[in-house]
Amino acid sequence: MHWPSLPRWKTPSLLNRSAPYFSGIQRFGLNKFSHYWQDPFHTLLNLPWPRFIFIFFFTYVIEFLVFALIFYAMSDKCIIGMDGKFAHALWMSSRTASTLGFDQIHPNPECIFTNLTIMLQVIASSLVNFIMLGLVFARFSAPFKRATTIRFSSVMVCNRHPSGNWCLSLRVANIRKHQILKPCVRMVLTAVDSITPSNYLFEHLTIDGLAAQASAGWPKQLRGIRDSPLLLMRLRVV
Repeated sequence: MHWPSLPRWKTPSLLNRSAPYFSGIQRFGLNKFSHYWQDPFHTLLNLPWPRFIFIFFFTYVIEFLVFALIFYAMSDKCIIGMDGKFAHALWMSSRTASTLGFDQIHPNPECIFTNLTIMLQVIASSLVNFIMLGLVFARFSAPFKRATTIRFSSVMVCNRHPSGNWCLSLRVANIRKHQILKPCVRMVLTAVDSITPSNYLFEHLTIDGLAAQASAGWPKQLRGIRDSPLLLMRLRVV
């Protein structure tokens, strides 16, 4: 006799794994723009590359234009060779910021305000260079994209560990050719509370099968041991 199958209740997922990195988490009730301005370093660090490159060039262009306007407001006696042209003032600003040296367009040492403006631009350009180059280095060294080269098995096996505890077994592989020295793997088991379904239970599992000094150059089998009878009981109820 064929019994009709009952509809299976699907446990809600904490993350949308089909979405890109960290974008599967939904945040609401927060003013995200204020958080972006309060932490500009991490905002620029996590921007997409096209937006970051635009902000990178836009910052330098704004710096050159601001000081070019200051030089343009000065008289031709203080900026020799400017001849009242904004293009010459912009050239003066770019040469000062890049410390390439002056040619026919150069400042007059007798003008104190001009000398102070040049000193200020040199300091400001150095600060901008340090910030921008630091951001570029941080973006290249960030491990965000590295997560896309690590592959986990899509199926886990639940079996008995030689110690007598239940364990979850899975495989981890590095799709790149070079090795990963001293890898650190953590496993967190989540389950829906059978009493309050809106709550989640978390447990950090003990990793077996990966030594502290191991190198991940080939697929490895990892086993997360569950030694919490309370969590196991709740899993059986679910």
